[in-house]
Amino acid sequence: IYGKTWQQLGLPPKMMKPFEAKLQMTLAAGQSIAEEISLATVSGFRDYEYILSPIHNPDCGVESVVYTARDITERKQAEEALRESEKNYRNLFEWAHDSIFITDSSTLHLLDVNEHAARRLGYTRKQLFHLPAEEISPPQDPEVRKAILDQLWQTGNVTFEHVHISKNGAQIPVEISSRVVEYDGQLAVQSFVRDISARKKAESALQERESFIQKLVQTTPYLIYIQDLIQQRYVYLNHKVKEYYGQTLEAIQAKGKTFLKEFVH
Repeated sequence: IYGKTWQQLGLPPKMMKPFEAKLQMTLAAGQSIAEEISLATVSGFRDYEYILSPIHNPDCGVESVVYTARDITERKQAEEALRESEKNYRNLFEWAHDSIFITDSSTLHLLDVNEHAARRLGYTRKQLFHLPAEEISPPQDPEVRKAILDQLWQTGNVTFEHVHISKNGAQIPVEISSRVVEYDGQLAVQSFVRDISARKKAESALQERESFIQKLVQTTPYLIYIQDLIQQRYVYLNHKVKEYYGQTLEAIQAKGKTFLKEFVH
């Protein structure tokens, strides 16, 4: 290498011409220049960080240029891996089916929120950052809130039900799953918020149906028995059975399979 030009060494012009331009700038201006370059080596392409430093002669002209380089391949690979990881996390964050809130663990100020949360509540992300927490999440009973926070800090995660209030005032029942995380070098709480309106409607409909059936079987003039044929025991008797036989439900249930033999011809 010593005493030869890059052309004589057969180095690729695409890589060396920009370097040559930087070298001429250093010679002309007499100022140091720091850049990065990718070089083909026997081990494949390697990334380097280089500095061109002018050496001045007594007349203040540039006598020569010192070129120093440091191999930064591993650092560049780590930076690329980090960027890729952050990109993947951001994609998961933004395209998640749940709303995601990240809040400061001490001040409870919102640090980040995904687009899904903003759309569901009817705000922009920018608006959410300036809203007080109680605007979208009404205060809980102090004892309930304390129990939730105690579990969060004792175990690192907690799941509970609450309501959120959208911009138009509609109340949305939600299930919140929170966990303690580190975010930008500080302790934070990451909460996944799922709309459970459909589930709540289904539960309410089931309760209404069960209540209707219960009223129906208690007001009918018929005797209603439900018997477990495998265990040979009654699992349900309506109040008409009690009235008809003059026996308590517990007493009839205790008789098991002997009940019919004793009371029915």
